[in-house]
Amino acid sequence: MHIVSGINAFLCGVIWVAGLIVYRKSKIKASFYIGMAFGLFGISHLLAAGMFPGTLTVILAVRFLAYAMVGFSLYKLACR
Repeated sequence: MHIVSGINAFLCGVIWVAGLIVYRKSKIKASFYIGMAFGLFGISHLLAAGMFPGTLTVILAVRFLAYAMVGFSLYKLACR
């Protein structure tokens, strides 16, 4: 595993847990969605580090979904 991908995956995991904790305490759905998005980013970093053949499309789809979740969360926060 590449060290940078491993560090990125770890930090994404930390933000994922933090997002779930904030959601549990505040019930603000945006924190849940952002946490889940960073969980997806972490998965994409692990896939990229593994360099499995044919995973580029999966990595792009996962990252697109994660970015969409962050954008949706920001939109929901702005419309409060």
